[in-house]
Amino acid sequence: MTSTQALTTPAEPDAPTRSTRAPAVPAPPVATAAKRRRPALIGLGVALVVLCGLLGWWFTARGAQTHTVLVAASDIEAGKPVKVQQLSTTEIAGGGGIETMPAEQLQNTAGLLATSNIPEGTVLSPAMFVNKVTPDGGMSIVGVSVKPSQMPALGLRPGDTVSVVIAHSPQASGQTGQPGETAALTTGKTWRATVASVGEPGDDGARTIDVTLNSDSARELMAAGGSGRLAIALDPSAR
Repeated sequence: MTSTQALTTPAEPDAPTRSTRAPAVPAPPVATAAKRRRPALIGLGVALVVLCGLLGWWFTARGAQTHTVLVAASDIEAGKPVKVQQLSTTEIAGGGGIETMPAEQLQNTAGLLATSNIPEGTVLSPAMFVNKVTPDGGMSIVGVSVKPSQMPALGLRPGDTVSVVIAHSPQASGQTGQPGETAALTTGKTWRATVASVGEPGDDGARTIDVTLNSDSARELMAAGGSGRLAIALDPSAR
């Protein structure tokens, strides 16, 4: 007897069910912090604008202010005491970073020594003047009295390099109240020096020229100063 068996194909497992629902998108965070910062930034911007406006007003007002300052009414020579007639005043706006001398210092400025030549119309500053000329270490200042014929006709000015010379005496022997004093002076003896200041001429036209030289030579020059034989020659390379 032939038996038949039914072949049964196992059923395939059910396929997974696909969802047709779209995935949920997370909601964006609420910008509460930005909203809180925005008024603060606006306030800061307003404050900066106000500050810039105040600074602009301050600079404008400062530049519009005028000050009365000292100026040179005429040329001022270096090394010479300043006269009141050589000083004047003018109005300038603002400061501009320029160091000036207020008009109230006019009387105090008279008598000071100019450190260099100052042209007429120059706005004056404290750095242009000193109370006195101070020599460097090892140097001395000696005043030499000379007549117009004993100095260059073109004049001398501070900073000039000069030679102070013992000129020939027309007298056979020196008789100046101290016998033998000028006779001991050597004609032609020379000292190299630098002009520190030039004095005003006296009634006889003589001037006192202050010169700077080393201290050893200064003592020799002082000893010869009373002879009346000193003359000053300008170094050709001085100008």
